[in-house]
Amino acid sequence: MKEEIKTPALIREGVESLTASGYYTGKEDIFKDAFRALLEIKPELRLIISIDLYKKGRASLNRIAEIAGITTEEMKEILVSRGIKWLL
Repeated sequence: MKEEIKTPALIREGVESLTASGYYTGKEDIFKDAFRALLEIKPELRLIISIDLYKKGRASLNRIAEIAGITTEEMKEILVSRGIKWLL
């Protein structure tokens, strides 16, 4: 009978293999690549992140539009539709 490998164990082992082989210098580099790939696969996550940054006052309207990959005018419309006030 085959032993089932649980995903967290596989992830841990994969990270260890990739760093031990020298392909990545550390876990942080793997995380950066994985996160970049996630945002490419699910670009809608960029909008969620950008709105959260804006609501926390950590990014300007222009910056969040850039993060989301849309125009400032499109971002304004999205913020208004979600009941979020925007400032210039």
